Amino acid sequence: MNILSSYARRSIMKIFNRHFHKSSFFNKQDQIDVGNPFCLEPLEYESHTLRNHDNCERQRLYEFGMYVAACMPKYVQKVQMQHNDQLEILVAPEGVFQVLSFLCHHQHACFNACSAATAIDVPSREYRFEVVYCLLSLRFGKRARVKTYTDELTPLHSAFALWKIMASTATLLGKISL
Repeated sequence: MNILSSYARRSIMKIFNRHFHKSSFFNKQDQIDVGNPFCLEPLEYESHTLRNHDNCERQRLYEFGMYVAACMPKYVQKVQMQHNDQLEILVAPEGVFQVLSFLCHHQHACFNACSAATAIDVPSREYRFEVVYCLLSLRFGKRARVKTYTDELTPLHSAFALWKIMASTATLLGKISL
């Protein structure tokens, strides 16, 4: 009985993955449904100096952020797009490692490079430190930021184990500062 349920579960996951690959995240669509509350407003302006926005790409990236929020509703607090077409995911402090691990290891995300990990200190806030991870998906060529918050007494789980490149960078910076 257990083998049958395991086989059925694997079959369902294969079908789901096939249909997910055929979904709108990977296929280009020409139209965006503006009346939908889950759709972004299209950016339309003419400029010779600013980069033109691809509204379909922005919408696809935003939909992926909503997918992450649907997969991890306990940890993801807000999903938003930045002016430079980067996805920004605001996360509860207790779930930062889980969300980063999901983004690193999930086959539809592949954010396999962490280009920066930094913190912002705002002394007037109750949770004065805002920790920001800047991620890059080499497979899809997209960037995302994962933000969380903490105070001076509460530690965060380190994401050092997820990206081995951070180990060499930390070692290099440690040698330079000596």
